[in-house]
Amino acid sequence: MEHRPFVIGVVPVHNRVQVTLRFLQFWQQQTYPRRHLVVVDDGSNDGTAAKVARHAPAVTVLRADGHAWWAGATNLGVRWALREGATHVLTINDDSRPAPDLIERLVAAALQHPRAIIGSRIMSETGDLIWACGTEATMHGNRIWRLRGHRSVWHGGGGLETVDTVCGNGTLIPADIYRCIGLYDRQHFPHYHADSDFALRARKAGFEVLICLDACLWNGPETGLPKRASDVLWSLRSPLHLPTLMRLLHRYAPRWKIPWILFRQIMPPFCRRCCL
Repeated sequence: MEHRPFVIGVVPVHNRVQVTLRFLQFWQQQTYPRRHLVVVDDGSNDGTAAKVARHAPAVTVLRADGHAWWAGATNLGVRWALREGATHVLTINDDSRPAPDLIERLVAAALQHPRAIIGSRIMSETGDLIWACGTEATMHGNRIWRLRGHRSVWHGGGGLETVDTVCGNGTLIPADIYRCIGLYDRQHFPHYHADSDFALRARKAGFEVLICLDACLWNGPETGLPKRASDVLWSLRSPLHLPTLMRLLHRYAPRWKIPWILFRQIMPPFCRRCCL
C-alpha cells in the first residue's frame, strides 16, 4: 500500500458546521485507503473547529483569520499537505457529496497521466443533470467560461477528456505542479476564479488538465449572486466582483474584447437587482 499515492484532501470551511460534519461522513466512506483530510476553518464562530475535532479526531484542523477566503484557506491547507509528504492534493468543497470511489478513480487516472490535474464529473445537487464536466475558456460574447455539459442529462460513459480549466471541487493535483507553478493567486483571485487561473497557469507550464468522467460527485446548492445590487459588483462573495473580473480579463482575454465581455457579464444581473 505504501507505494500508492498519498492523497491529502483540503476543505476550506466557514460557519456551516452541520454541512461540514455531513461531509466528514462522506469522507469516511471513501474506498481509497492512503488518504488524510485537512479542514481549514476560516474564522468560523459556530464552533466548527471544536466540533470537527470532537467528531473526527483523525482529521487535521487548521485555523485561518476569517479573511483568507477560498484561495487563502486552500493555500494554507496545501502548504500543510506538502510539508506532510502528500504526493497529491484533493481540493473539495464541504457541501459536495462525493461518490465513495471518487478518490480511487481520480488516483487511477492520475497514475495514467502523472503530469495532469484531474477534475471530476460534477453533477447537480439531485438527479442526473450535469453541473459541469470541466470548463472551456470562451472569452466571447457574454461568457468568460462555459461549463461543459451544464444542465444536460448524464447518459453514462467514462474515460478522460481534455478541458481548459476545472473548478476546485473534486480536483486532484500532483504535488509537483504546486512546486512548479506555485499556489493559488490569493492576491488577485481571493475567492472566485482562483481555481480556473491555477489550471490555466498549469497548462501554460506544460501540464495537462483533464476530466475523469468516471469520478463523480454531487454539487452543493448554488449560492447565486448577492441580493443587493451593490454587492453584485463589490462583494467577494459574488462571481461578478468587479476587481476580480478585471484582473481575470486582463490576464486572459484579448484586450479589444475586454470592455464588451465586461459589459455583457455585469449589466444584465446588475440591472435585474436594481429593479427589485
